Amino acid sequence: MKKVLVVMCIVIGAAAVVIGTGVGFYKYRHQKGKAQPGLTPAQAKALQVPFPQMTSNLKDDGLIQFTAVLQASDSGTKAEIVDLEPQIEDIFNQTTRQFTSDELRQVQGYQALKRKIQSGVNRLLPQGSVTAVYLEDTLVQ
Repeated sequence: MKKVLVVMCIVIGAAAVVIGTGVGFYKYRHQKGKAQPGLTPAQAKALQVPFPQMTSNLKDDGLIQFTAVLQASDSGTKAEIVDLEPQIEDIFNQTTRQFTSDELRQVQGYQALKRKIQSGVNRLLPQGSVTAVYLEDTLVQ
């Protein structure tokens, strides 16, 4: 009886290690939106795509006004972002409508907004990814 229990524990442990290794490998190979190491400030600036100032409604009848800049992972991604500008502006509007004024006045809410925008844009892009979202001149009412 003890041998069966020991063998079962070994099998379960080995399965956990194999599954954990597989998940880790998958996440490593399919990571999206990570900053590229080794970019100089000039190279990073060349991969930024600015958007015009936008004003959007919030979930609680408030307003947010901001200027967004997306950091592209490479020049091909920058071209994709430029080509999809109207759809990306729509993502900005859809995403901001999920937040209240009070949420966006807190650091956690503001960071969550940026993450959701990045995630939405990355789902839209056919090949590349956005590594960062910068919101400038933000006003929440």
